[in-house]
Parts: sequence; structure tokens; C-alpha cells
Amino acid sequence: MHTDASNWRIGKQALYQCPQCQRQYHRTEHLARHVRSIHTKQRPYPCRSCGKAFGRLDILKRHEMTHGDESMTQLLDVGDRVSQACKMCKAAKVKCSERKPCVRCTGKGMRCEYEGVQEDAGGIGEIHEEQQQQYSIMVEGVSTGENISSKVNRALNDASLPNIPSLNSLNPYAAQDTPMHEEDPYMAGDSSFEVDWDLAMTGLAYLQDQHDVTGTDTAVTLDLAPNVVQQQPLLTSSPATGETPSVTGSWEPQSSENIEMERSHLAADEANLKPPKARRVTPGTSTLAPILRLSAAARNSIVSMILNNTSRVNAVPVLTAFPSTGALDALVGVYARDCETARINDIVHLPTLELERQRPELLGVVVATGAIEAGSMVARKFGFAMQEVVWVSLFRSWEGNNADLRDISLSQAFFLQQHIAFFSGIRRKVAFAEACSNTMQVLIKNGGHLQGAMRPDDDFSLSDLLVVDGQSLEDVWRRWSARESQRRLVYAAYIMDAHVSMAHGTQTLSSCSNMKIPFPVSRKLWKAETAGRWREEMLLLRGTSGASPTLCLSDIMGDPTLVAKHRALVDPDFVVLGFLAGHWALVKECQQLAAISDGMSGPWSSMILSARRVELSSMLKLFTSQVQNAGFGISPEAELLIEVLHMHALAPLGGSRPQEESSPGPFPTSAYDTGVLETTEHRRALWRAGRTVRAAVQFPAGTLCDIYAIAVFQAATLLWRHGVFSSQARGRDPSPEYVSGVFILDGDEAPEYQVLSKDTRLALFGLELEPVMLEDPAGVVRRIRGVVEHNWRDSRMPSGVEEVCRTLETL
Repeated sequence: MHTDASNWRIGKQALYQCPQCQRQYHRTEHLARHVRSIHTKQRPYPCRSCGKAFGRLDILKRHEMTHGDESMTQLLDVGDRVSQACKMCKAAKVKCSERKPCVRCTGKGMRCEYEGVQEDAGGIGEIHEEQQQQYSIMVEGVSTGENISSKVNRALNDASLPNIPSLNSLNPYAAQDTPMHEEDPYMAGDSSFEVDWDLAMTGLAYLQDQHDVTGTDTAVTLDLAPNVVQQQPLLTSSPATGETPSVTGSWEPQSSENIEMERSHLAADEANLKPPKARRVTPGTSTLAPILRLSAAARNSIVSMILNNTSRVNAVPVLTAFPSTGALDALVGVYARDCETARINDIVHLPTLELERQRPELLGVVVATGAIEAGSMVARKFGFAMQEVVWVSLFRSWEGNNADLRDISLSQAFFLQQHIAFFSGIRRKVAFAEACSNTMQVLIKNGGHLQGAMRPDDDFSLSDLLVVDGQSLEDVWRRWSARESQRRLVYAAYIMDAHVSMAHGTQTLSSCSNMKIPFPVSRKLWKAETAGRWREEMLLLRGTSGASPTLCLSDIMGDPTLVAKHRALVDPDFVVLGFLAGHWALVKECQQLAAISDGMSGPWSSMILSARRVELSSMLKLFTSQVQNAGFGISPEAELLIEVLHMHALAPLGGSRPQEESSPGPFPTSAYDTGVLETTEHRRALWRAGRTVRAAVQFPAGTLCDIYAIAVFQAATLLWRHGVFSSQARGRDPSPEYVSGVFILDGDEAPEYQVLSKDTRLALFGLELEPVMLEDPAGVVRRIRGVVEHNWRDSRMPSGVEEVCRTLETL
């Protein structure tokens, strides 16, 4: 059945070779059919009546004839050959698309010429119309309600899912965004083209008819040369989603962008969804994650959510190639493992989480988080696409039933998807997340989570815990976990609000004076696997301290010395990061005061500003010492944020933020005149920026991301701007004879007072042994970018970190 290509056309060299068995073929369709039939055993053609999948179209047609459905028979009469091929496709003997100009010519930038335009125009329109009708017929049987019909259940059966095409087979331009180092290790050395030739996932001819991509920004085409695969990008975009990326600036909406532009990524290849074998581990945290199992019913619930929020045309590819239960279950496992090392995002109580009883929005965002952390580009696209589905479904749920505002699982799902969007590095997602940022505060206030988090510990007293047992103890444990989840949600939302404000320059929405909710409990109590274990931990902690935790953020903001009173009963991460979030609000007020006094010559404004800066610095130093005295320890994340907060309080307005790309002209120099460069506040800010880089070097591998990567970028911006203006000033007035020495900002022995000397040149180590002077701004930026890249040397960077590195290259 599979004839060797060398015997087919004597005297002509075959262009395509199977990397597994070395068979050669003249056409990509024949090679793809060979790979599916012999090696991958995929069956990409499902029956539209019963859902059974087949590996060949002719077998599928014969099978569908057995159903005796007249409408189906009429559909089969539509041939899969195009009515008119263009000259270039005809000469290359490749499949042309029905719409002209064709996909291949458009992608290669060539003129699409074909014969019989006037005569065949009607035929082409009729065939295109029939294909659109085929879409409608394929989706009419899909139920978009809560109960999925029997036909859809058969199409969603796990047994047939591994035999259906993957993401790239449904998205002809998805292969362009897949990096070369992600190719299959079993095929990488055997391919004659030196690229990943998994032809079950390439844009095949029959899919070019069904998924017209003539309007897309990119196209993947095969040249006549046997060793070239040409990729012709027409727009600079993010490799994660195809959108314009940046960590700064504003978003310029395009007509090609819409809410369903990422839906095709949900039809993902399961081989590329697999999580990495080794996960990053933060020192001092447990690595034993709860075992969560995603059932087939939970998977169908996710699919139903996707269908309810997706148009019919985009739903067909997703329904055909959505990942199986096993693949989604592996992504849930990634999320569970990441919760063990998360600082504030661990807001879902995993020991009491029953996945089959959860809302599809929470299931979807758990899967999305795991996919983004899985490591591959396909998994990242899948996660971002799932995040948008969850975002749309959440608002539809709240609008359909306002009582759902009180459902904590929906609030948790909203928080997690907002975190994904804010730190995705994609302007479009960041813009929509900013537009919905106040929604989190509405959910906490009107959803009853603020009142629930304030519930006292009357139900969890020592006497009650000693007498309850069995199911009663289980009920008490679950009530406690519900209240604790609300507390963690409130504090996590408050901390994320500060991180977003710091990263994107927005105003904070919450006030620390309203944070009178007790801090979340210790991680040991939160992570107890069973009700019995939870009671043991509770009795142990209550017996040691003798009081319930009443310490709240409002208390420690007024008196940082209160940290040591309940150190055994509170989660140190929420205490430290919560205080730093509240301190950022005060720093933001100081920046506004600096903006008001900018350009004023009176002494009063400068005196007030200087006094406020000294007060904020003293307050932060006092809190740091109290945390260390309490035995909490300062994590690398907290140490970096402490240095950045000092830097922002001291730096000139806008000195640590890059200019938005939409801003015309060069960045302003008013804040960087010669006088400012030599001020005490500015040089102290430079020292803090250097300490920020030093703290970033101490991060465990694979953890420098989100706000922490953006904070390093802001420190690099401050150092770079100082280097630009100081080099210009040195060029105008060179006086090296007055230089008393060199001061290393990120050195081990680098006291603050030494940086205040105006005759001292400043330098940076980074990861190198030789320092680079700040007068070399390009060299400084390279050193800092090397720190970020070194942290991710063993794993793929998140998209937000990739955009940080790309933006550093533009400085």
C-alpha cells in the first residue's frame, strides 16, 4: 500500500524522506499519510455521525455511507480537490487553496496567477459556500448547554483523542512560533531537512481548504528546495500568542485581534503538553504535593465551558483535538507542585479540593496555570488560550446569576487568571487585566469574602477540637479551610495589586488601613493532608502560643515590632510580602509628592520630601530587622523587593521606568541634569539598584520571574540612564585626576556611605569577575541581562521574562 518513492518515479529524486524508516516520497500528502498510518497511528478524520476516527479520508467516506444519512451523503459529494490551482502550485505539484490569491503565494510574497478567473469565479464561490455549510452541519449537533449531547460525548471520548490531529495540524501557522530546540529528540538527527518533521502536526493540504489563513499575519510555506522550510513573518509578535509583546507601553488594538484569536491553540499536541521531568524547587519549602486526579467528567465540564464561549466555526477544531484526560491531569499535577513553592498564589486548599465538584472556570485556570509552567511553547499557548476562555466565562456566569459573586471558586479563578494576564508580557492581556482590575475588589467586598475572612475562631477552640471526630471533624476542617481560603484570597489580591502597580505604574486600589483581617496561618497547618493531621497541628500550635492569630497588616504597618508576637501562627510569606505591599503604597505617595514639588524652588517642598524619604527608609529597615529577629528569615524575593522599594523612594520621578514606545521624542532629561546626578538621594538610589542586581543573583534557578524580573529591569533602567548622562558629562568635563577610586555597587563588602563620595566611580559585577563601569551603559545592561538569563539556564523562560530580556536589548 505504501510504495517506495524511489520506485515510483525513476530518474527523479524524491524531495521528502521519512525520518523513521527512510522511505522517500515526492509529495507531502503521501509522506504525511505514511507517518500517520505506520508510525504515529493517528486517526485525524472523525465521523460526523458517530464520532469514530479513521486514518484516511476514503475509508471515512465509505464508513459514512453506511449511516444512510442523506444530508451526510450530500456533504460527501463535495470533493477535496480545489477547482483551480494557481500556476506556482501547479508547477510545484503541491495543493493549492480554494481562495485566491492562495496561501502559498501569499506567504512567499509572490504573485498568484491562475487561469480561467472569470469562468471559475462562480464555481469557487459555490465550493467555498459549501465548505461553510459543512462547518455549520458539523456543529449543529453540539450542545452548548450544561448537558453535552451523546454525539459530543462520543467525540470527546478519551479513547479516540490520542488518534486525532494536534494543534499545528489545525493551525497552519502555529509551527512558525515553535522554536527549533523543541523538536522531537527521536526525530532530530534523522531528518534530512534538519527540522522537526512531525508531519502529523504540519499544515497539510486538506486543512488548507478547511482553515483559510489568507488573512493571517504569517504563513509557513514549502519551497521547491528539499532542505529549506521557509517561514515568512509579516508582523513582530510574541511567540506565545502571536500578539505584540512588551513589559512597558500601551496597547494599540488591531482589527485582527478578537476574543477568539487564541482558540485554535486549545487543540494542542499532547506530546508537547508533557511537563518537564525535573521541577524547580525553592529552598525551605516542601516538595510533597497533594495528588489531584482529573476525571473524564471534569474534562467534559471544561470542554462544555469552551463550547459555551466559542463560536461554532472555532469550536470544531477544538472539539476534534482537545487534549485527553491524562494530558490535562498531568497539567493539574504541575499546578499542585507549583503551589508547594508559591509565595502568595497558593490560595486554593488542595487537600479538600474535589475536582469533579468544582466549577469549570476554576478547573480551567488550574489547567492553564499548569500548562504555562509546563515549559513547552505549545503548552504555553494552550495555557494562554485557556486563560481567555476562563476570563470570558467568569463574566458570563456572574451576569447570568448574580449570586455567583459569592462563589469563592469563581473569585479564586478570577485572581489566578488575572495574575497570568498581568505578568504574561503581552500588552493586550495586560490592558484587559487592567480594565478589570477593580473587579477583584468588588468580588471581595460584595461576594462576602471580606466578612467571611473576619469570622472568629469560636468553632476551632481547643475544647471543641478534642471532642469532635470522624465526619464532624471533617466538617470542621472544611469550614476552617473555607475561611482560611478567604483570608488568603484577600491578602493575595492586596499583594498582587501592589505588584501590578509597581510593574505597570498604575495606582493601588486597596488601602492598608482597611486590612484588619488576621494574617493567614502557617504553611504547616494549611498543608495538612487530612482532618486528623490538621487537628494535631492546630493543637500543637495553640498549645505553644495559647492564643489565636490576631495579627493583621494594619497593626504591623503602624508598629513593625509586633511581627514577633505570633510568628508561629502566621504565614511569614504573607506577613513580609503584605507589609512590603503596604509600604509600596506609601512610596507611591512619596513619588506623587516629588511630582508636585518638581521644579519648585522653595525649600519647604524639598525638606518635606527629604524627611518623608528618611521616614520610609527607617520604617523599612526597622521591619526588616524585626522579621529577622522573629526568625522568619528574608527570602530572596523579599530581599529584592526591599531593595527596589528603597530605590523607588530615592530615585528621581520616572528614573527607574523606561519611556513608553508610544511617547514621541527622546526621554526627558529634566530629572537627570548634572545637579541631580550628584545628589545624595540619587547616588543612594544607585546603590540600591546595585543591591537589587545582587539579590537577583541569589535567586534559585528558574524562579526570577513576574514582579521580580520586572524589578530587575527597573534597576537596570536606572543604572543605564545614569550611565548615559554621566558618560556625557564626563565627556564634556573629563577630570580623571580627581577620581579617588572605584566602588562596586553589587559587591559583597559595599557599605552605603562609600557611594556618597562624588569622586568615586561606580561599577557593577553581575556574574562576571571583572567590573563594568556605569559609564558603559551597554555593558551594564548586558551584565544584568546575563543575570536574568543565567537564572533560567536549565529551563525555558516564561513569556514575561522573555519580554524583559528583549526589552533590555533595546536599551
